[in-house]
Amino acid sequence: MVEVEVQLTAQRESRIAARRKRIQEKLAAIRQGDTTGTQEATQQQETSKTTQQLLESSRRLLRLRHDTQQGVTAVRVAGDEHENARQQREEHVRQELRGKLLAEAESSAAANAEVAVRWGAVLGLDVPQELFQAIEEQRLSCEAVIASKDRLIADIRAVLKGKDEEYVKLLRRQAADVDTLLGAMARQLADLAAAYREELENVERALLQVRPRFVYIHFVYLVNVCSCGPYGIQKYMYNPDTCY
Repeated sequence: MVEVEVQLTAQRESRIAARRKRIQEKLAAIRQGDTTGTQEATQQQETSKTTQQLLESSRRLLRLRHDTQQGVTAVRVAGDEHENARQQREEHVRQELRGKLLAEAESSAAANAEVAVRWGAVLGLDVPQELFQAIEEQRLSCEAVIASKDRLIADIRAVLKGKDEEYVKLLRRQAADVDTLLGAMARQLADLAAAYREELENVERALLQVRPRFVYIHFVYLVNVCSCGPYGIQKYMYNPDTCY
């Protein structure tokens, strides 16, 4: 009887120990699963941070390049506006001068015809006083025609002088625009270089945070490949996922 009780007690204790072992194994598996899930969540979080940093850097650089292009374009647009305004003023002055030339030509032709018509009557006069008066009137008419032409010549000279002054102003404005453009390009180049340097450091910092994990993954990858043996390595060359 005593031996039977000892055997039953031993069997019961062995069953209890086996049950405890199974429970411990289940708990260990649960803990390992939680740890694996936490690691995967951490890896995904790190990857998302790296991707977010890359996107933010790309957006910032694109926005900065757009702003620099807008700055250069603004200088060109301002130059085009000045040139268009100058051409409009020049066309307006040309139209006015053309109108004056036509008006002067018509008035001068009419005055010359009137003077030519009156010369016949002047030559027919015999009284000295009347002849003198008629010649004086002809002289005044000729002086009026000459004065009209002199005024037109003065207007043309004023236009030419204005064009010379406008040309000097245009050269100065173009030189100022070139200086402004070069200064803007120099500042934008410095800003772009600083921004690229800063974003490169940010991206490098973000990649360095996930570097240990990738190094460990590739280390395990190589260990699995090497553990497959020569045949496994040859097989891995055709299918890299074989040893996982």
